[in-house]
Formats: sequence, structure tokens, C-alpha cells
Amino acid sequence: MTETRQLIVARAAEIISRQGYHRTSVDEIIRAAEVCKGNFYYYFPSKTALGLAVIEAWADEFDEHVVCPSLSVPLEPLERLERFIDSTVEAQRHNGYLGCPLGRMALEMGDLDEAFRARIETTFDSWCDRLAEVLGEGGAERPSDQARFLMAALEGALLLTKVQTDGVGLESVAEQLKVTLRQQLPEAVLQ
Repeated sequence: MTETRQLIVARAAEIISRQGYHRTSVDEIIRAAEVCKGNFYYYFPSKTALGLAVIEAWADEFDEHVVCPSLSVPLEPLERLERFIDSTVEAQRHNGYLGCPLGRMALEMGDLDEAFRARIETTFDSWCDRLAEVLGEGGAERPSDQARFLMAALEGALLLTKVQTDGVGLESVAEQLKVTLRQQLPEAVLQ
């Protein structure tokens, strides 16, 4: 990706995270990125194309800072899953409890634009697959179902975090998820 394209995506991601996709204009993104309209349209033929690039950037960032460092380390499955939960909470602390940008985009655009819906679904599916793999290693009986439950619970907590702005609800849900994981994984994994 060129520097200019990366800059446009980064500025768009910041603005859309705060105020949503519909309330964000191309002109606002152009001003924030300090580029001319020609540069914008050279890289993105439409606002939709930019929106899809922003989704990709958010997914890559979560993979880089949460998914891979948590789930790809040589630890027991339960420890990796707890790291995933803790890293998700820490990422929210770091971004000021803005909630999950992908969840917000799904709520805003999921039923309005098929390309957005499909890209977000693919992203969540890939994270659920990674969680299911670790749950399976831990001996979970229904790893795919449990992975979806874990992701849905975290997404719900992140939605609440967006309106509560203090993280208390997210941290409470995170602790309860850890309790649930300990109950669902076989005793042998816990020792």
C-alpha cells in the first residue's frame, strides 16, 4: 500500500470509529488526510471502496494486536483464550472504550450493503475459526458453537462499552467468560 493510500485509510478509520460511516463524508476524510480529491479517487473509486478498505484495516489491526499474539503463542489452550479476552479488553482501554469498529459497521451497514455485510461476516468467521481451533485443542465438545458464543459475548460487551464509556461492563463480561471457559474445558487442560 502506498503511503497516501494508507494515510487516507487511517484517517477514515479514525473518523468512522468516532461518528460512523454514514455521518462521515469524503470531503471530511480528504481534509483530515490533507490530500486532494484526485488523490482520493485515484485510490478509491467510491466511498464504498474506502469503507471496505477501512474494514480490512480494522481486521488486520485486531489480528496483529489481539488475535495472533494471543492465540498463536505456545501456551495451553485455556491460557491462550484468556489472553485473547484480556487483550480485547486492553485494546478497548487503549482506544478509549469506543467499542468494536467492525461491530459498529455491521450494525450501521450490514443490512444496507452486501459487500460490507459479506466482508464483516468473513472477518468474524475467521476469528471464530481461530477460537474454535484453540477450543478444540482444549477438548471442548462443540468448539465452533463455543467460539461463536465467546465472540458474541465479547461483541455484546463491546457494544455496551460504546454507550457506557468506562469499560466496567466489558471487564465484568470478560471475567465471566473466563469462568465459563474453565467450566467448559476438560479438567485435564486446567492442570
